[in-house]
Amino acid sequence: MSTAVASEATVAPGADGIILFAHGARNPDWARPLEAIREAMLEQHPAAEVALAFLEFIPPNLPEAIDRMVARRLGRIVIVPVFMAHSGHTKRDLPALLEAARSRHPGLDIRVATPIGEAREVVAAIARYALACGAAAR
Repeated sequence: MSTAVASEATVAPGADGIILFAHGARNPDWARPLEAIREAMLEQHPAAEVALAFLEFIPPNLPEAIDRMVARRLGRIVIVPVFMAHSGHTKRDLPALLEAARSRHPGLDIRVATPIGEAREVVAAIARYALACGAAAR
């Protein structure tokens, strides 16, 4: 179940964007799995508006990604935290960044999904993968 955090009105009804939001690292190769997720999303839905954003080190940061989507006239943005758990960054840093974004873009509808590590579908996929690794090792 997602935690919806939304403003009162939308900028462009019906136009949605998705931002995959992750921590980031000094090594830019760290972003490759996120880029692969974005590409897989676009293979499934070529018209989807999907962007990456990082808390630190790798551009763009979340404010830049949000501003770019608003410039494209997207009225609703769903932030998908690519974190294993709802903890410090999603409890403290993300709400502050979203509050600032709402101040910059009144009327923008921003929603936050459950962090991927707590999403049932992702947990089930990881469990299947780990079991398959165990079976392959036999």
